[in-house]
Amino acid sequence: MTGIWTGFCDTLYSLVRLSTRKTRVSFSPSTLQREIEREAKRCPTNNPFLNFLAEVRARAMKECPLKGRDLTRISKTAGKMWKSMGDNEKESYRILARERRRLQGPQRRRRRLTARKRRRR
Repeated sequence: MTGIWTGFCDTLYSLVRLSTRKTRVSFSPSTLQREIEREAKRCPTNNPFLNFLAEVRARAMKECPLKGRDLTRISKTAGKMWKSMGDNEKESYRILARERRRLQGPQRRRRRLTARKRRRR
C-alpha cells in the first residue's frame, strides 16, 4: 500500500509546481491538498479572462483531478464559456482586474529606441 501511495505522491508532485522552500520533507494527504489549493489560489491578474480561467481550472482540478490535467481542453472550453457569458456575469472578474490594476499603480510603457534614435544619443 505504501508503494502505491508513494507512486501517487510522486506523480502529483511532478504535476503540481511547488515553491522552493527547503522545509518541506514529506507529503501527507493534507499537505498535498493544501499545496493544490495554494496553487489554485493565485493572485488575480490585470486580465479579467485570466481570472476566470484560473477559477475554471481550479474547479476542474477539484472535480476530476486526473481529467483536470488536460489544460488545453480546459482553456478552450473556458474561452467558449467566456464568450457566451453576459456582461453582468463577467463583471466580478472585471472588478478583480480593476482592483489589481489599482493596487499595482500606474505603469509607464518604455519606448523602444530605433537604431536612428540610438545614434543620436
